Amino acid sequence: MINIFAITFNLLLSVLMLALITWFEQEEIKITVINQEHQEDIKKLQKIVQINSWLKDVVQPMIKVQPSSSEEANEYLIKYFDENFIDYNLLIKKYLYEDEGVKNIDLSYKINTNDIDKLIGFVKMEYKNGFLEFKELTMDDKGLTGVFQLIQPYQEDDNASN
Repeated sequence: MINIFAITFNLLLSVLMLALITWFEQEEIKITVINQEHQEDIKKLQKIVQINSWLKDVVQPMIKVQPSSSEEANEYLIKYFDENFIDYNLLIKKYLYEDEGVKNIDLSYKINTNDIDKLIGFVKMEYKNGFLEFKELTMDDKGLTGVFQLIQPYQEDDNASN
């Protein structure tokens, strides 16, 4: 009788062990599938972290405080013109106009192609307070001519109490 009880007990234990092993295998498969889904999310998050650090390290130092008024934006545009009009033979094509919350000025330029230093300076030219958009660029035997636009964003104070 004890032998039958021992055999039955061992048989029940082995069946229970097999059931637990299959259950653990199924759970492991489920965990693996969930981990694979989250691995893709983790990779996306790591890319976002890289982009955020790039924005913080590279782009944020380039962003300046925007002018708080239209007049201050005008000053930035005029100052840029004054600093560069001799070097690049700048002429005002369209004077200080507003377009969707930004101030613009269109400038034409003319650079002699024989003056390599001015050409290099022109290629490296930047507008740190806003944006620089080239509209026209023509090159012939005499020089490089065209039009570019300075775009100066500004924050207008919308406070009605002023």
